[in-house]
Amino acid sequence: MSSTAYGFIMSDFLTSYKDFATEITDAPIEFHDYVGLATIGIALGNKVYFPFGDTDIYPNFWLLLLAPSSSFRKSTALNISKRILYQLDSGRIYPSEFSHEKIIDTISKQPAGSFYFSEFLSLMGLLSRDYMAGSKALLTDLYDSGYSYRRETLKGQIEIKKPAISIMSASTMDWFLQKTKEDDLRGGFIPRFLIVTAGTKTKDMPLPPKADKDKRKALVDILRQYQTLSGAFYLSKEAKQIHSHWYHKTIISSGAGRYDSLIQRMQVYIIKIAMVLEVNNSQTLKISKQTMLQATAFTDFVINNFKDITANEMAFSKTEKQRQTVLKIVKFEKKISRAKLLQYSHLSSRELNQSIETLIEAEEIEIIRDKGDGNRLVTSYSSVNRS
Repeated sequence: MSSTAYGFIMSDFLTSYKDFATEITDAPIEFHDYVGLATIGIALGNKVYFPFGDTDIYPNFWLLLLAPSSSFRKSTALNISKRILYQLDSGRIYPSEFSHEKIIDTISKQPAGSFYFSEFLSLMGLLSRDYMAGSKALLTDLYDSGYSYRRETLKGQIEIKKPAISIMSASTMDWFLQKTKEDDLRGGFIPRFLIVTAGTKTKDMPLPPKADKDKRKALVDILRQYQTLSGAFYLSKEAKQIHSHWYHKTIISSGAGRYDSLIQRMQVYIIKIAMVLEVNNSQTLKISKQTMLQATAFTDFVINNFKDITANEMAFSKTEKQRQTVLKIVKFEKKISRAKLLQYSHLSSRELNQSIETLIEAEEIEIIRDKGDGNRLVTSYSSVNRS
């Protein structure tokens, strides 16, 4: 049993997985938590589901790890999961190079599995090739297709029954923030990803030790036990109440703006996460109060971290970029005079005034007035302490 940053205790596969992963890599703990969740979901496939209106939700995950650089071992974190699942069932790992027709054929034969792309750039590049036309739309459709998907090909009709397709990928923060456009956040592909960000590491490991094969085999055995479950999940009365409260607070009242598509998708991910957590906690299909509380913590962590990072780093318009420039300078300097802020930002006085006014209204920075020489008031700015 071990505590986590989310304020609760995890056991069974998730704890064992994190213990195993932290022994062999210095990737951020958050990555192991969410990769562990997704690994269980991929193993469960389409044998379990949650009835959701006129469709079924399977525990498949589109997971995207974001961190500043390669030193955060994003690919390593993904490969630990990939190797465990390969040992469990190699057919669950889809090829990372394919044509449009090949991907349809592969998924029709194995509708529950996962793609692993250590670089999100590689995935986006592959899907943008001419011979892959329609593949992004296909994957987007399959993510939500709870029953079956039919497609006419040159070889005839192909049917994909009960698709539970996962995508595991990673990217540097800079690439994602620079290349992602506003339309991407409002579109259908990227908002289906559970985006997990990490800005710090708790340790460095120059020479990771050899992985313990017995511990890996034990993890495979736990997943094999989980695979004996089948059927429909349902919520306990208390879990329904917690979910309803979370839904109205997070989905209905979020005021997400440009992040609306991402936030709306969280109402599906909280169910996926709850399904996986319940299997990990009790190996039953009844989602308990405690499990739903855990699921809300996992989901809120993703939402809040992504909002914080994109609010401070992602800009689409000229005025947004100017505001972020000002905010970065203020945060770096801790406290800075207006004269120096004007000098460092390279903005005009009018542009600086507009940025400052918006940041003050958003409670990102605050005005500080000190007495200078001759009791003259000197205006400075400081970032707002949110702790």
